[in-house]
Amino acid sequence: MKAKERNKDKREEKKEKESKRKESEAEKGEKGEEREGKKKVNEKRKREKVRGEIKTDSKKKERKKERDRAIERRKMKISGERGRETEMRKTERARERKVRGERDRDEKEKNKVKRGGEKDSKKEEKREWERIK
Repeated sequence: MKAKERNKDKREEKKEKESKRKESEAEKGEKGEEREGKKKVNEKRKREKVRGEIKTDSKKKERKKERDRAIERRKMKISGERGRETEMRKTERARERKVRGERDRDEKEKNKVKRGGEKDSKKEEKREWERIK
């Protein structure tokens, strides 16, 4: 008897869930249709992606940047600013290299001082010991 009651309860729950689902779908109405349309679009995109028709976002961004740069170059060429722009870039890069070189030199000098300072002090200690002997 208990099994029959349990099964009956389960059937009732299923019926309730189904009726709730139908009610919510009826309320959504237009939204449901929109979702179906979106599903179709998404499926189409997936198929295109598999075929390789849709490029990845990063490639799209790169191409857009290249297009923008080309447009800027054309504008600069027309206005005669391109030469100045390249010159400015060159000087900017040179400045960066200079700064990097100075940093590297400073670090090397610090390391030399550390190493050299320790070596010098050890050498002086050895000389003092030799003098004492």
